[in-house]
Amino acid sequence: MTRLIPLWLLAVALSGCGQQGEAEDAAPQLPPTPAEHLAGIAVYESGCASCHDSSRDGAPRLGYLPAWEKRLPTGPEGLVQSVAEGKGLMPPRGDLADVSDDQLAQAVAYMIYRAKLNIPAGH
Repeated sequence: MTRLIPLWLLAVALSGCGQQGEAEDAAPQLPPTPAEHLAGIAVYESGCASCHDSSRDGAPRLGYLPAWEKRLPTGPEGLVQSVAEGKGLMPPRGDLADVSDDQLAQAVAYMIYRAKLNIPAGH
């Protein structure tokens, strides 16, 4: 009987193994954002996030690659032009009148970076 106690303790200790990894798989973590995209985050959060974090009004969701696959081939310049002119329900410049062309380009670069990670907003 006393020989079973160490086996029982080992079984209890091992029963918790692997559970943390499963939780991490369910909620992927973003890697640190590269420095060149930090300026784009501020612009994104000030205006773009209100639609792109939730796919509101058909906006492609931030970080969800399937929503961006047909848009990415236009390249950064094409996407910046779409933002500047407006597209669908998105008003010109994303309704951010005080944002420069360079700032729009930074926000688009950040959104492209997140799309390629394929980790949707909220994760």
